[in-house]
Order: sequence, then C-alpha cells, then structure tokens
Amino acid sequence: MDPVNPPPPTIFAGAPLHPSSPLSSLPPISTSSPPPFSSPLNRVTRIEYDNNWVDNEDDDDQDWIDSGGEESRATHSRRSRAGTAYGLQQVLQALRRCRWTFKDLIHNWVQEEDKDNHEVILEHRSYKTAAQRRRVLVTAVESLVASGVDTTTSTLLAEFNHLLQTPFLGQFDHTTNVDTIDFHLAFQDIKATAPVWHKLLTELLRNQRSHWSSYNACSDKQVLSKRVYFITSVICHSRAKKRSNLLPSILDMYLLGSGVKRRVIETLSGLGICHSYMTANRLISKVSENAKASKIFNPES
Repeated sequence: MDPVNPPPPTIFAGAPLHPSSPLSSLPPISTSSPPPFSSPLNRVTRIEYDNNWVDNEDDDDQDWIDSGGEESRATHSRRSRAGTAYGLQQVLQALRRCRWTFKDLIHNWVQEEDKDNHEVILEHRSYKTAAQRRRVLVTAVESLVASGVDTTTSTLLAEFNHLLQTPFLGQFDHTTNVDTIDFHLAFQDIKATAPVWHKLLTELLRNQRSHWSSYNACSDKQVLSKRVYFITSVICHSRAKKRSNLLPSILDMYLLGSGVKRRVIETLSGLGICHSYMTANRLISKVSENAKASKIFNPES
C-alpha cells in the first residue's frame, strides 16, 4: 500500500472520503447484513424494571419514574392493584393541605353554611347542596352496616358494660326504696357513662311536639328521665341478671307488698320488668331475715 496515496476507504455503499477527513483513519465497515439486534443495555434495563416492580411492590414512596418523568407501567399496575391504599393516601394528603381532621371533613360535608353564614354550594351535580351530601353520607353508612361493618353496636355494648358498674343499675341493696330513687341523678349518670345510648334513647322518646313553644318541656323532662332509666334498667338486667337487679328487686317487694296477684307478677316478669313470683318471695324472705339480724345486733336502730 502506498503511504503517500492510500486508497479511499469505503463505508456502506463505498462512498469515498476525503483523505483529510477524520473518519479516514477508521477501518472499513463491512456491508454485509448485521446480526440480529440484542443489546445488553436493553436486557439490563428490562431486568431492573422487573426487579424494581417486585422489590418495591409495597412501597409507594419509591416509585420507578422513567426518563420522561412519567409514571412507569409497573407503578401504574401496582397502584391499580392497590388502588384503595393509594386513594386513601391522596385523601389524607388533601386533608393535610386543608389542615382538617377526618371529623372536620364529615362536619363540613353535612353543614349547610360556613362560619361566615354563607351557604356551602359545591360544583358537583350529586354533591351540590347540603341535603344531597347528607343523603350520600347516610347511604354510605347504611351500606357499611348492611355489609357487616357496624361500629354502633360495639359502642353500645361497651357502654352497657360500664353501666353495670353504676350504683343505679348495679346489684340490689335492701336499704334502697323505690320512692327515694333520684331519677334525675340516675339520668345524669346514664348520660355521663353511656353518651351514645343516652342521645339515641332521648331522641327516640322525645315527643314530636317538644320543639313547640306551647309544649310543657319541664314535665316532659321528668317523665323522660324515668323512662330512660327504666328502659336502661331492663336492658342491663337482661344482660346480667345477678349483677344488675336493683330496680327489678325493688319492684318485687313493691308488688308483693301491694298484694298484686301472682298472675300479674308472672306477666310483668315475662316482660323483663321484675323477677318471677317465686324469686320475689325468696327475696322478701331474705330481706326479712337481714332485717331481723340487723335488729338483733343493733337494737337501738
């Protein structure tokens, strides 16, 4: 080969290059058909893509983002399968931006006016007015109850367990008289111990005309407190016959002492108001024995 006048190199179709071109020093490129394309780089990228999708399946904070800044198919698939967690996380982020708690969300969802007395109107056909939003909320709660998610029942059961430890709904004391029971104090005790049950029962028992100005609310409150105590006592006695027998035992002595016939007592016992006739008689005998013993040991009393 002549070093002074080398032959022009060929590339692809053999196009000649000028000797002064930087590419003139490159070796000739073959014009034969290239082998099938198999880039090691592509294989590594695909493996890293799959491994990231598996290893970070439960970690939404380390989503794989491609070079274009968009969400990858693996992340999209993962979020589709875990849509509930992703959706709830978005709701929590929105609440954090508004500085709201979940209770604030529910309260603002159902209220008609804001703090400036302006009507709350949303730009949504189904949630525009407060009445529409309330219906949606009630429907959602009813669907939860129908599906077996009932938190109200568990709350009420826990409250009744605490009511069994209160003095007005606990065990019988022979020194207690039905005429001396402070029903207002018992009503307040129920309100403090079982607020959910108290609110539910008072709303159910309140007269429909109680909001009228001409309605005698004072007498209604007195009757209401007695009824709340009576109904609560029946439920507590039904749940724990020995630990909650104060009112039934007092009624036993009152009915027997008034000469009420056995059939009447048995009927009331079937309704859960008092004990059976035989149980009531045993109770009377026990109270008499305790009274005699107390008189022997304390003759001045």
